[in-house]
Amino acid sequence: MPPYDYSKIIKDTSALNVSSEVGAHEEDFAALNSYVDFLISGNTNANKLQGTGFNMGDSYFFPSKLECTVNGQPETRNFYIDNVCGGIGSGDSKGFLDCMIDDIGKLPAEIGGIFAGMAEIGPQKCNMVKKTIITQKPNGKSSKTFETKAIKESFSIFKKTNKEIIPHFYVLTVGGLFMYLIFKIANKI
Repeated sequence: MPPYDYSKIIKDTSALNVSSEVGAHEEDFAALNSYVDFLISGNTNANKLQGTGFNMGDSYFFPSKLECTVNGQPETRNFYIDNVCGGIGSGDSKGFLDCMIDDIGKLPAEIGGIFAGMAEIGPQKCNMVKKTIITQKPNGKSSKTFETKAIKESFSIFKKTNKEIIPHFYVLTVGGLFMYLIFKIANKI
């Protein structure tokens, strides 16, 4: 999948009536204001996606080298990546700064999920899940389709019985102790 090109959703200066003429300060200032509004709110005529029902960003399945089982059958485990600002179907147009702040706010939950996933022992069970896929067309417009892939949506370490949890906590504890020792050794060097 080609990377999402944010420059394709921003109108260029000619589309905003910017000119090099001496008396065109009003239009030039309005265009500059549109670009600043694009950074802050996204609701501006500099945004090519305004009024299309799409927010900036894409979403897709990312295949991993890991395997999981779905109904006892091996499948390639996928990760669902949602880079759509404000979430798919939110309808809230946001600017680049809003999107960055939202993404930073989601980081602690993502990090916790990564560590919980590493603590799982044995073959992981996945589900076939249908998700919205947002891709960017060559003209910068977005398109929406649906795909079904094998993913592990939530980490189930806390939904297990005590007998199943003990090995997971053992792995987490030993891993934490190992990281602590490495940190202490690195600080002494």
